[in-house]
Amino acid sequence: MNRIQGFSVELNACRRTEQWRSILIVILASVLAFVGFLAASGPAAAITRSLSAAREPAITAIVRCDPSTLNALVGTTVSVTIYVENVVDLYGLDVRMVFDPLYAQVVDSDPVAPGVQIQPLDGFLSPDFVVRRSADNTTGQIRYAATQISPSQPVSGSGAVARIDLHGIQPGTIAVPITQVELARNDGTSIPATTEACAWQFSQPRPLFLPLVTIQ
Repeated sequence: MNRIQGFSVELNACRRTEQWRSILIVILASVLAFVGFLAASGPAAAITRSLSAAREPAITAIVRCDPSTLNALVGTTVSVTIYVENVVDLYGLDVRMVFDPLYAQVVDSDPVAPGVQIQPLDGFLSPDFVVRRSADNTTGQIRYAATQISPSQPVSGSGAVARIDLHGIQPGTIAVPITQVELARNDGTSIPATTEACAWQFSQPRPLFLPLVTIQ
């Protein structure tokens, strides 16, 4: 009888041990699940997501001149373009820039139209309707505004939208900031964009020296 009672005591002890084991396993699994939840949704995870997002390059449209720095001789006519870079779904734009007319003058691309005009380009954005393409050689203001019209499709990528022909009249280097930019999609919403200032440098031509030839 004592043996049977002893066996029963040992059996109950084993059962209690197994129960505690099961309870511990459940508790451990719950703790691990909770830790995993914190790792996925806690501050550390937010920091990780922020760092991952910071590593992803943000695509922002840029409006600049091409070339960014122009080198030309006084007395010559050269060209520079208004260039849009890394844009997505562009449909229309309005770009304004200023220059110092003491150093350069814009050459009129359309003598028939009143005033001085710059030249629209259709290799990237189709200038279906040109609102403004003016240049003022007195105030030094240039503005180009144009939009596509259906069935033209939005354009993405990079390309020149207008050409400015310049005639250098005095040596020097001038900064040409883009003072205002508006890029739009075909639904009228705006496209974020940054600008880069241009630099136009005009140099005096070097005099040509010819060898002196004497006839004896």
